[in-house]
Amino acid sequence: MRHTCLFIAFAWYFPFVAFAQHADSTGAAPRLMLKASIGDLIGTQYSRVHLSAAWRMTPRQYVEVGGGRLIPFGIAAHKVAWNDFSGYTFEASYRLFTRPLTSVNIRPSWWLAGGIAYQELEGNISGDFSRQDQNYSQRLEYDVKDQRTGGKVSAGLLFFLGKNLTLDWGISFFIFDRQWAFSELPEDVVFLKNGSRHWRYSHQPNRKTEARGAMILKVGWVFY
Repeated sequence: MRHTCLFIAFAWYFPFVAFAQHADSTGAAPRLMLKASIGDLIGTQYSRVHLSAAWRMTPRQYVEVGGGRLIPFGIAAHKVAWNDFSGYTFEASYRLFTRPLTSVNIRPSWWLAGGIAYQELEGNISGDFSRQDQNYSQRLEYDVKDQRTGGKVSAGLLFFLGKNLTLDWGISFFIFDRQWAFSELPEDVVFLKNGSRHWRYSHQPNRKTEARGAMILKVGWVFY
C-alpha cells in the first residue's frame, strides 16, 4: 500500500514539474536569494529569528531551505515568565512561480509553495498550583518540551525593489503533529495559572494534530 501511494504521488508530481520546466524560458534569473523574515520577529508567546536561502532549479522553480532560533519575546496579554528558554526551527520547500524570474521580467510574480517544517522548544516555567485539595497555593518551576512536525503550503507575491532587493509577501498554512511533555511535579498539584494555555501543566505527555495560519513577510538579496 505504501509503495502504491508513493507511485501515485510521483505520477501526479512528475507531469506538474515537467510542464513547469517546459514552460520556463532561459535568461538571467536569480541563481540564489537570501532572505530574512520580518513577520516572525513578533510573536504571541515567543518569536523567531529566521533566515532562508532559495536556489534556482529553473527560472520558475526554486528550492528554499531555512531555519532559525526561537526567542522568549511575545506580545500576548498573558505571557509566560520564562526562567530558561531555547528553541529552533527548520523548513524546506519547493516554490513555483507563475512566470520566469528573468532580468527583463521583474514585475511582481505570484508563487505557490509546499514543503516540510519542524520546530522544537525547551524551557522552564514558574507556575502557580494548588496543593492538598486546594488548602494552599504554591509556585513551582517545571520544564516543558514542545515539538511540532508537519507540512506547509503557502502562496504569495514576490516584489523586486530594484535589481537585487526583494520583498516576499504571502500566507502560509501549517498542519503539524504536536507533542509536548512536562517534568514531574508532586501528584497532588492542580494547575492554576502562569503557564499560559499553551503549556497548561499536566502529568501525562500530550499529543495532537493542530493547524496554524501565518503571514509571510521577508526581505531578500538576489545573486545572479
